Amino acid sequence: RMYRHACEAGVQFIKYSFEDKPKVKDLNGKVEIEVFDQILGETLRFQVDTLILALGMVARYPDTPELLKLLKVPQCGSGFCMEKHIKLAPIETNTDGIFLAGCLQSPKNIAETLAQGSGSAAKMNIPLSNGKATSEPITSFVDEEKCTGCGTCEKVCPYGAIRVDMDKLKAKTMEVLCKGCGSCAASCPERAISMNHFRDEQLISQGIAGISEEG
Repeated sequence: RMYRHACEAGVQFIKYSFEDKPKVKDLNGKVEIEVFDQILGETLRFQVDTLILALGMVARYPDTPELLKLLKVPQCGSGFCMEKHIKLAPIETNTDGIFLAGCLQSPKNIAETLAQGSGSAAKMNIPLSNGKATSEPITSFVDEEKCTGCGTCEKVCPYGAIRVDMDKLKAKTMEVLCKGCGSCAASCPERAISMNHFRDEQLISQGIAGISEEG
């Protein structure tokens, strides 16, 4: 709607590529802009009285990266934090209890920020009103007899849910932090880590049962 209104008011929008950016020239006090219009396939030239350069919005540095690292919230390439799922969980993050609102996620206007803030407040009210938080049923389990304490699982865990006890040289999962992503189980060189409810014996049994039913 805003785009149509701007066009009706006489604003011209020109699409150009990053490889062929507009060129600005000074012609005896007048400003000339030369740009290749991708839609028309032509090079356009304008003489203007005033040239205004508008910078794109970026995440605040260095505060934002440090904060997101502390909260274990992933970032996109532009430095903004990423939601858990763009459609199913647009205001949630991979860390329980951390919700998004406003320009921390991406550039937004006031109306979008207010709507997202209301959604985040409603989401936060659920565990607050219940008085407790629920944890994932699928968590990792470490077989201490196989574990050598190499620390690979601790490095790859995005939630900091698995730690190596330096006295015993054995890894241990903190179930309340584990989200069941399976990164530790997939990276363990000793195959000492398995996922509860998804252990090898269970998966093999399901496969055999499926084959038997087909037969």
